[in-house]
Amino acid sequence: MLLDTTIVNVATARLATDLHTGVSVVQWVSTAFLLALGVSIPLTAWAVGRFGGRAVWLAGVALFTVGSALAGASWNIGGLIAFRVVQGLGGGLMLPVQQTLLVRAAGPARPGWGG
Repeated sequence: MLLDTTIVNVATARLATDLHTGVSVVQWVSTAFLLALGVSIPLTAWAVGRFGGRAVWLAGVALFTVGSALAGASWNIGGLIAFRVVQGLGGGLMLPVQQTLLVRAAGPARPGWGG
């Protein structure tokens, strides 16, 4: 996810040229992703409690994958921003669930921080 939050910065000028828009508009591609990520992370605990970790993880992977494919096929800047929001929502679901599932798999005897 860290790579996804900053990867667009490398291509900002090129995206502005290819999508016939200004750099300030292209910066919304990164901003929209980060905002969606930030919104979905707190909702993950509720979703896991309601639907289970496996379902939330799979939904996150599906959203992220679909968002990535659509972002790659974007035909204009509005679509790219919208698809990065979908990607951010999926990523925000995956991050906390991944950490929770890893801690559960390790079990209480092996927390991983020494002791």
